[in-house]
Amino acid sequence: MSLSGAQRLCMAVIIVGFIVSLTGYVSPYWEYISVDDNVTVEEYRVGLIFGCYTRRTPIGTTSNCQVIDWDNAVDEMIFFKAVRLLAVTSLLFYTSSCVVAAISCCNCRKITSVVYFSSLAIMGGLTGVAAGATFAAFSEGNTDFIEELKKPGVHLHKGWAFYLSTSGSCAVLLLGILSLNAPKKRTMYVFTATNESTRFSNSGYQRFK
Repeated sequence: MSLSGAQRLCMAVIIVGFIVSLTGYVSPYWEYISVDDNVTVEEYRVGLIFGCYTRRTPIGTTSNCQVIDWDNAVDEMIFFKAVRLLAVTSLLFYTSSCVVAAISCCNCRKITSVVYFSSLAIMGGLTGVAAGATFAAFSEGNTDFIEELKKPGVHLHKGWAFYLSTSGSCAVLLLGILSLNAPKKRTMYVFTATNESTRFSNSGYQRFK
């Protein structure tokens, strides 16, 4: 039994969700911190892998990006290690599901491979959503106006990479579930005449060509 159009569409969207999540994971825009004292503006952009720092003064602007060593992170930032571990786990599931998808497209008669592909995608989506939920629960970034008033000149909020990767994981999770329940392609049976037939005669059955 070959794959249906709905199942192939789910596969394509899941792969797109994987790419979207990967883009968010490698971008240094998970959390954005801005400190403005009316003279100098300091901006910190924190990601799972990279961190960037920008300082703007009336004289000029300096900027620097580097890989963050979360293994030696301070206690209040230790949750980043858990988020990164969940993100890496989801990427492993995504990669495995994409490999199975490629095999499925090369040999579309193996309908059972859809179950493996969808299951891996669901596991990847779950761990990706868990990474986003962990970050949302323990990070200090927020856009609440009252909280910002408590710290004049300090603005904390989550960056677009957080929303991008979490949205991609949600899409993969949803499409993984839908692909398991997507309509299967119907098999058409065609009957063709053979070179032999039977007929009934008074003397019994007689076979002829």
